[in-house]
Amino acid sequence: MKNLSILITVLLLIPIAYSVFSFYSMPGADIFGGIDHLFMWRMLSPIFMDLLYIGVAVFWNVKEKFLINVVMCTTLLVAFFISIGLNFGITLIYQWSK
Repeated sequence: MKNLSILITVLLLIPIAYSVFSFYSMPGADIFGGIDHLFMWRMLSPIFMDLLYIGVAVFWNVKEKFLINVVMCTTLLVAFFISIGLNFGITLIYQWSK
């Protein structure tokens, strides 16, 4: 259970990588200017939340509460993949209906 807990904690980096990639792949996202600060905080807030979740997951691993950590991290990852699937599906249906 310990190895699974650590593996799933490391897999929490996937939502952070996706958020960073989606932020930098936007056409108007110039880092050195030309972006609204409110928009930047809105795009970066999921990264801050994911970092908070990783902090909690590391805390549970240190306290050796592996089952709690596995349930929490798995729930977060499943919710992330469902949201990605829904986003892709809705975009596909929208493009198809044009």
